[in-house]
Amino acid sequence: MERFRAYIKQYRETVDSILREVAEKKESEIDDRFNRIVYAEIKRFLLSPGKRIRPHLVLMGYEGVTGESPDRDVLLISTTFEILHAYLLTHDDVIDRDEVRRNQPTVWKSLEEEFKKFGATSRHTAYSMAILAGDILRSLIHEVVGQADLPYKLKSKVCSLLGRIDEVTNRGQVLDVALSFTPLNLVTEEDILRVYRYKTALYSFNGPLGLGAVLGGEDEDFYREYAIPVGIAFQIRDDILGVFGDPEVTGKPADSDIKEGKRTILVWYAWNHGSNREKAVLEKVLGNEEASEEEVQEVRDILVSTGALEYAEELARSYVSQAKEALRGLDINPDVMEMLVELADYIVERNK
Repeated sequence: MERFRAYIKQYRETVDSILREVAEKKESEIDDRFNRIVYAEIKRFLLSPGKRIRPHLVLMGYEGVTGESPDRDVLLISTTFEILHAYLLTHDDVIDRDEVRRNQPTVWKSLEEEFKKFGATSRHTAYSMAILAGDILRSLIHEVVGQADLPYKLKSKVCSLLGRIDEVTNRGQVLDVALSFTPLNLVTEEDILRVYRYKTALYSFNGPLGLGAVLGGEDEDFYREYAIPVGIAFQIRDDILGVFGDPEVTGKPADSDIKEGKRTILVWYAWNHGSNREKAVLEKVLGNEEASEEEVQEVRDILVSTGALEYAEELARSYVSQAKEALRGLDINPDVMEMLVELADYIVERNK
């Protein structure tokens, strides 16, 4: 990952500077105390420490097809994916009721504390404000695109692509929520892989790489055969870390996926290969918000004993191999190709 990290370091300061400009400009326009709280929280979350992988994938996608370094307009457009990411995470944390993100309070949790000072004691108020904060972030995407000095047809393509990625990601969110209350015996592996494609692979990998390709004059699916399997592998690894990861490293709790009853490849495999006793434990604990740490640990043990963890790890490696094979068929800048290979390998090894 050395070349990939060096690439991020090369542009990170500029990307963060643009994000800061966007957030501070909007914050400066606010003239009432309540919106001031929400916009300050938007700025905090948007600028909080994160990997910034998505905007840099836009830059790589562009450089891969053009062989040229990104100019100011390409850098500006790349930040739309970080804003999109922030908006989706803001809503996702409301849906999942998670209180911690990147080792800091989630948007709704932070706003809950702020609005308590004004007498708002209902958690519904915090959720409502966070949804509105996410909607505001979403609107900033279009404002940023509008600021770029691009030909009309290209700007139209960019807007269309961002809109489709937004819609399909939310389609994946619908499936994810629906599967959480679907009986385990009715959940299929394809159901789960579809969520992974919609909710992660398209918006975290194919979308930003495709946006870079469009900015460079290529089709939005130029990188698809690489990006989709890499994205699926990324989500599988994310699900593993969501249960077995160290919260101090991942910045997220290690029991929320179990307590929310998330249907992951791990859960699907364990259910289909577990004993009747193990299935009974899964049915009892998954989705139980009051589950004890002992019960959560029992689920972890079942994910190991049934071979679910091993299966998930091997499946992720298989998708990475598929992605790297597809990459060899692309005519792109050699430096970018090497970084994308590094990224694929890192995905199945990362611990956060």
